Amino acid sequence: MTSHVPGRRRLRTCVAFLGVGAVSIGALIAPAAAAPSAEPLIEPDYTPHVGASAAQASVAGSAFGSRATGDWFVEFRSQPIAKGGTQMRVDSELQRLEAAADDLDIDVTSSFSELWSGAVVTADEAELTQLRNDVDVAAVYPVLLVEAPEKLDMGAEPDMAYAKDLTGASLILDETDYSGYGKTIAIIDTGVDIDHPAFGGGGISDGTAWSPVTGNGSGIIGGYDFVGDAFNADPESDGYNPVPAPDDNPDDCNGHGTHVAGIAAGNDPSNEFTGVAPGANLLAYRVFGCDGSTTSEIMLDAMERAAADGADIVNMSIGASFMTWPNYPTAVAADNLVDKGVVVTVSQGNSGDYGVFSGGAPASGKKVISVGSADNWRTEAPALTVSALPEQLIAYSPASGAPLPPQDGTTLEIITYPAGSETGAVPLEGAEGKVVLVRRGDSTFHEKALAAQESGAAGVIIDNNQPGAISATVEGPTPITIPTATISQADGDAIRAALADAETPTVTWTDDTVVSDVATAGLVSDFSSYGLAADLSIKPQVTAPGGLIHSAYPLDAADDDGTGYATISGTSMAAPHVAGAAALLLEATPELTPAQVLTNLQNNATPVEWSLAPGSGFSEPVHRQGAGMINIPRSIVNSWFGTQISPSEINLHDGDTGASETTTLSITNRGESEMVLTPVHDPSPATWGINQYPDFIGAFADVTFSAETVTVPAGSTVTVNATITEPDAPGAIYSGHIYFVDASGEYLVNVVPYAGMAGNYETDVAFMNQWTWADYGWTEDDLGFDPNEPIYPTPTLGFLEECSKLVDDECVSEGLYSWDTDEFVFSMENGDVPYAIIHFENPVSYMKMEAFHATADGTKGAPVSPDYSLVYESHGEGAVPGIQVYPWDGTYRKSAESDQLLNALDGSYILEVTVVKGTGSLSNPDDVEVWTSEAFTIDRDGVPGTGPGDGTIDEEISRGFLLYNDFTPPADHAFTFGRPGDQVFAGDWDGDGVDTLAVRRGNTFFVQNQLLGGNAEIQFNYGRVGDEVLVGDWDGDGKDTFAVRRGTTFYAQNSLQGGNAENQFNYGRLGDQVYAGDWDGDAKDTFAVRRGNAFYVRNTLTGGYATTTFNYGRVGDEVLVGDWDGDGKDTITVRRGTTFYVANSLISGSAQKSYTLGRASDQVIVGDWNADSIDSIGLRR
Repeated sequence: MTSHVPGRRRLRTCVAFLGVGAVSIGALIAPAAAAPSAEPLIEPDYTPHVGASAAQASVAGSAFGSRATGDWFVEFRSQPIAKGGTQMRVDSELQRLEAAADDLDIDVTSSFSELWSGAVVTADEAELTQLRNDVDVAAVYPVLLVEAPEKLDMGAEPDMAYAKDLTGASLILDETDYSGYGKTIAIIDTGVDIDHPAFGGGGISDGTAWSPVTGNGSGIIGGYDFVGDAFNADPESDGYNPVPAPDDNPDDCNGHGTHVAGIAAGNDPSNEFTGVAPGANLLAYRVFGCDGSTTSEIMLDAMERAAADGADIVNMSIGASFMTWPNYPTAVAADNLVDKGVVVTVSQGNSGDYGVFSGGAPASGKKVISVGSADNWRTEAPALTVSALPEQLIAYSPASGAPLPPQDGTTLEIITYPAGSETGAVPLEGAEGKVVLVRRGDSTFHEKALAAQESGAAGVIIDNNQPGAISATVEGPTPITIPTATISQADGDAIRAALADAETPTVTWTDDTVVSDVATAGLVSDFSSYGLAADLSIKPQVTAPGGLIHSAYPLDAADDDGTGYATISGTSMAAPHVAGAAALLLEATPELTPAQVLTNLQNNATPVEWSLAPGSGFSEPVHRQGAGMINIPRSIVNSWFGTQISPSEINLHDGDTGASETTTLSITNRGESEMVLTPVHDPSPATWGINQYPDFIGAFADVTFSAETVTVPAGSTVTVNATITEPDAPGAIYSGHIYFVDASGEYLVNVVPYAGMAGNYETDVAFMNQWTWADYGWTEDDLGFDPNEPIYPTPTLGFLEECSKLVDDECVSEGLYSWDTDEFVFSMENGDVPYAIIHFENPVSYMKMEAFHATADGTKGAPVSPDYSLVYESHGEGAVPGIQVYPWDGTYRKSAESDQLLNALDGSYILEVTVVKGTGSLSNPDDVEVWTSEAFTIDRDGVPGTGPGDGTIDEEISRGFLLYNDFTPPADHAFTFGRPGDQVFAGDWDGDGVDTLAVRRGNTFFVQNQLLGGNAEIQFNYGRVGDEVLVGDWDGDGKDTFAVRRGTTFYAQNSLQGGNAENQFNYGRLGDQVYAGDWDGDAKDTFAVRRGNAFYVRNTLTGGYATTTFNYGRVGDEVLVGDWDGDGKDTITVRRGTTFYVANSLISGSAQKSYTLGRASDQVIVGDWNADSIDSIGLRR
């Protein structure tokens, strides 16, 4: 995931698109083809929804917009403290980084040492690359946006007890004294409502005092707000405000964190509500503002704070979507938090609709407990009635992102879309003032609601197209302003049938509720994200209730009914259930380590049925459910005197077709009597094919055991070998569970999940080169075009056609990208730059993009620079749905060591993208995939580009040095060097005739012998911190050195080193201003002092009277010394505002020349920048 981009800002990640002869990918369902030697286990409906042929990609930036923030994690080589490192080592690396960063105009915004060793910097791509060249760091990763957690459902009200029944938490709370007492759960989220009675608040909004020491004095014992109400890190948002305003009070103005905290540890007996561990304490860490996104940097801050505050368990129901590589900084920090003895529970993600590899970070961490979601088993939901179905209450769930239905008896006419267009999302005549019934499928919930709204409807009801409830949101770019609700498939079918015979049917939004069983109770929720992690390790670890969960909600929430409770769905709700379970488990068995907590939860889980075919006899794939639904009572009991099996999961990764791998399972019996166990293999369906719409196939591993039964004496540990032979289905992700049952074969004692990829990760699945429609059984009759065209017409060269929000020439919002053109010509302005448009079907561990000149025949020619061609590099790209676009703004560096961006000359170029597939190696050609673009032209409308070694200087820089060989623009040199607070000096330090820069920090001098940034070539100490410093050639050897003035005493040194001065004398008075110069042309610099506007010049390094006196300029002028005409003698220039008045002789009178240059706020330095023996000026900003 290490990324540095020598061009404009990073990448764009986008949702599915339309291409030439296109089909709407968003409308597809599971394809029909199956892997070799394996049959589909369910019959998919593979009739595609064919869109109009288009030559462009319509990209929904609101769904998968840019996740890069412009900041970067810089990882140090030293270990964090949690891994045995020391603060001293981390500080040492930080100091080196800060020194280099200051030289390169890079801001170091924060640093970390406890859980992750590194810092965060704000830098452009060239500076970042130079920083990596200047400082030996381990890696660089982009700081990503973390989307605000989605509240998928806001309607039904199942008692929390229903969810607790699924995991046995209710049994523990009802039948034992365990409540999580004495354990502390940290909630890193949107904050927690400190006034809520479920957390010991007073029940009145803003009525509870908050103390940074004692929290709200009850259930919340501490916390911190890292961001403030107005914070929003999403540049697409109108409320974009990336500047945190932290304070001590983590009060929630969003709702998500309060709901999560209630599940984990809420306790409100007056409202008959308890969480899983109502006796646990809470720490609340707010990392979101009231709206919008946060960043992974802030998440890392919160993790370090939670560790310092003594949390036993940390829950994060948030994450960076599709960042499935375990080495991303938040994943690494979460793992290190586990190493410190903290249990970390993380939501797997709500992107199940996007198929395999749809999790995120920090859920991808190797040691965290990633949690998938299962649906609750009962709901108490608001009800509507339909006149054509008298006396029947129909449960509904309000969709988030729309107004709530009124629940006041409002009655409106109801209509449906006609046959053939039941799924809506198109205009509907006669909808004015009516409620529209529309079926799920073929389009997004937002598109359905928007079409009805634009047709004048007064409400929308969406019925499911499959058994179970819908957790819907209608949030989108255009707000939905009419009530929107969802109902079950059965109720939808009943309403449609009844409406067929009714004349003017109506619907009534009642104030009644209805309690009903959930058809998908205990099954994995449709939104729950699939694993695996990008390195093919198992994700999630376990499953818990997350669909239709009733919990606490802010008392003053605008999107709730004011009761302080709401029902929300998501893996966000499942993770805190496991956090509460961990608190119960740790209270019962305090000596458990985090690894043992995970082992107990996995060993004692119950695999759930396959959600797509319940009753088929298959369990849900492991990369969707992990070990299964947690069983809290069994986990607690077995932690005392049951059995434990290690490892608790088997990660098979990939291998050769038919390969076998043997894992030794250690079984420990904590009980007082022997256990006789029988290992049993239960395979799950494999996924194969296009990740977003996988086939589920009967590709099952063969599992054999070294013993048919295993006898484990009391207090002993024995082992059994499980040999797993992968199926003959290259590229399929296969999985299953190994059950250990009692001697009767009827009682499940323990379970161990396994998963892997059949065949070779790097060669048996697609990466950049993509599937065709024909691969999935579609024909030309189905599609209307050649089925041999790729489903994703990428990689390809493209351009930005439309964008609603450009920032620094980059599209940060919804954009329209196209690639259908006879000739690619780019002006390199306003986003008109070449884009490499790529769909990564599977994660890649390394990517680079290079620029080359195109030959006359349009093929790849020489690199854009003779010595360097890299324009983008990344050490990890996830399998994001749809496309990612990588712009090149036409800039490059002459070499890896260069810190100056050059503009490519107008002409023809190509881009080449190289990726290392999966977990492969760049040195293995079989693991590498390369795409080369067609030729394109850069044409800046007659404005020439610049070639190697000649950079076009941007004089509107806000920080850095601009050096002029004469007093006229444009500048001849531009670079950054030193830190903002440094004193700057110019001199010819090495005698080559060119003046360069030095900076002083305290009494340390950093000298550079080239006109560029980077690390100083010479460093030494001289003088005292309060000394006044002067530069000159005191001995006539052609090299400048330093002198210091202390009072009226001068201490001159003839070499660039510390030590005692080689010449010491007194001259002038205490209040004089002092200057150094060669006043008489003898090649030796001496001193002059100024009193008012009178100058007293001395031509020897001794005390005494002035050799020459004269008056020049005004008292308030800034004085500059230099040889302005090349005669070998220094004279005086004064600066007044932005005007320079130059005198070429040491006499009174008028200036010989005057120039206007720069800004009044610029700091001016003087030097001979081109060895022409004539001094000019430089400006420092």
